[in-house]
Amino acid sequence: MIAKIKDVQAVRSVAINVAPEVIEPFIEDVEKQDIIPAIGAELYFAVEADPENEMYRDLLYGGTYKDCSQNLCYLRGLITAVAYLAYSRLLIFGDIQYTAFGSVLKSSQYSQKPDEAEKIRAADAARKMGFAILKDVAKYIDFKFKGQEHAPTRVSRPKFISIKKERL
Repeated sequence: MIAKIKDVQAVRSVAINVAPEVIEPFIEDVEKQDIIPAIGAELYFAVEADPENEMYRDLLYGGTYKDCSQNLCYLRGLITAVAYLAYSRLLIFGDIQYTAFGSVLKSSQYSQKPDEAEKIRAADAARKMGFAILKDVAKYIDFKFKGQEHAPTRVSRPKFISIKKERL
């Protein structure tokens, strides 16, 4: 994995006492299901193998660069995209625990659960932010790595399928 739990905690408040085994699967899912198809497996695995390589610093952590037209561009970085997308999944699925008796929602006497609409709105906002950053990352990759050793052969754009919920 290229992103860590601290990266998710840096973009949105996630309690430090949330167990790593709760957040890490979401980070891994995002990287395998969203990041690899977007940037290409070859580049992803090259970055994962050597994240300290100076060549990947701006790609991972963001920064500014000048594009072909010499326009100054700002990039938030691949890790930030992963963090927002993982946070989005955590909001929706993070309070579900799988037990021997099926799935249950975690609850506590000291907290109040948000209603479903609030969770969906917050998760959707985080997901949109993550994909917007990922789109900028794809532009950066097209500009910076074209013709280089670990250039992706194709950069696909995320596709969404809308499912309308019928009211009863």
